[in-house]
Amino acid sequence: MNRKIRLLLISFTFIILLSSVVSAKNLLREEVSVSALSFRSYYLNMDSDYTTIKLSVDVYFGDITVGVLDEANYAIWVDGYDAQAYFVRNDLIKGDFDVELGPAGIYYIVLDNSDSLFSTQVKLVVSVSTVGETVGIVIGAIIGFSILVLIVIRSTKSRGIQQPHHPQQLQMPIIKTPESTIYPTQPTQKTVKYCKECGSRLDIDSNFCPNCGLEQ
Repeated sequence: MNRKIRLLLISFTFIILLSSVVSAKNLLREEVSVSALSFRSYYLNMDSDYTTIKLSVDVYFGDITVGVLDEANYAIWVDGYDAQAYFVRNDLIKGDFDVELGPAGIYYIVLDNSDSLFSTQVKLVVSVSTVGETVGIVIGAIIGFSILVLIVIRSTKSRGIQQPHHPQQLQMPIIKTPESTIYPTQPTQKTVKYCKECGSRLDIDSNFCPNCGLEQ
């Protein structure tokens, strides 16, 4: 294979890899200690509607429940009632997830360890796709790639290799990346729990359900 053709293919492969590397922007990356019988939460102030965030969770000891709720449902859940979540995974040890949020506003990421008697250490990474940055890089890469194509065309014309006279150039719109802010909240201990059998609301220290008698 001609050396210039090989160079062209290597450059194009590098462009694709570079685009994939910068396609996400980390909003949060830290190791969090969640105490026994408690939870820890972070809130995101999302300026754009229906943004997709990426969650990466890695639990070093035991497991944990991870949830993503809007502001209203988070308040309901903290009060000890069932709430609607955009995302929830129970007994999670490790995983990567895409979570599509709703309208612009405040959302909470909850690490719930309230059912465990042991503290746990969690590595949490929250990121959002940076479409605008990626598109800008791709457009620049396409321009560079087109220049390389023209160089190859000119160098191969004298050898009788036919190339298109007007290589097509792809144009893509630049999309603004939503600005998001994360603020940590203090760990909060829950004061209520629910019966595993009948769902009755109990004090956190209750050993038996007064409704069905099941040991908790």
